[in-house]
Amino acid sequence: MKLITHNMLESRVKDCPDDKRFPLGINATKVIEQKVVLNKQFIINILTKIDWEVLLEAIKQIGYNEKIELPLEIPVEIEKDDDLIMKIHHALLEIEIIEGELICQGTGRKFTIKEGIANMLLNSEELK
Repeated sequence: MKLITHNMLESRVKDCPDDKRFPLGINATKVIEQKVVLNKQFIINILTKIDWEVLLEAIKQIGYNEKIELPLEIPVEIEKDDDLIMKIHHALLEIEIIEGELICQGTGRKFTIKEGIANMLLNSEELK
């Protein structure tokens, strides 16, 4: 599961309060890095949909905050900073959680990540 995906997932467990559905916590037991071809315009465009604070926290949770240094805020003229765009690309698309779990902050419900896929299926009693 890539961090871009994590940034868009939320818990749908019925007992989870709305303000605790997002973001999901991460407990990663296996993380890999795989090269992906850079699409600079995609990175610039996706930044309007990314929760930047959640991305920074996800990087910490998987233990990559020493490897990837991102600013606390996205610069206004990001399109001029190729080095930063490459770092964001790396964080969003090249780091992949292979094994671990996502954790609902409102209920503690854990969603297993296996072979890079987060199982977000709910049991019938968890449905709204």
